[in-house]
Amino acid sequence: MSLGKKCALIFLVALNLINFAAAAIVDYKIIASTPVTKILPHNFELSSVQTMLLDFTVLCFTITLISIVTTYLVTDVPYSPIEIMKNFAFIFFTIPLALGCVAVYGMFTTPLNADKPWIIVCTLIYLLLNAINISCAVTVREDE
Repeated sequence: MSLGKKCALIFLVALNLINFAAAAIVDYKIIASTPVTKILPHNFELSSVQTMLLDFTVLCFTITLISIVTTYLVTDVPYSPIEIMKNFAFIFFTIPLALGCVAVYGMFTTPLNADKPWIIVCTLIYLLLNAINISCAVTVREDE
């Protein structure tokens, strides 16, 4: 494996770790009901959990876009999205799956009923985007 691919793989793993840490922080804040400050400016009315989930989902999309672009820049052949997803390794998906289960538990502890659908939707989006991130890292690793 070339030096560029090794650096890209380390970068993609670091992005995944950032994504895991962000999900753990969001899960903690939902369960502990701690106050949240919004990061992205918006003018519509959202609860603190909804604001946090909006910021988290935007972060996840950004990390996924960076992973996809990095994969396309580093690999020797242009892989299709289906070929990238075929490289998915479930063993690396256990942490996001566990964090998703904690988020579902957090859904039951949330006092506001309007937050519950947001938590489910954002958890599903998080799991899908994590599957893409993991597949991108494995694709870079398998590209010879």
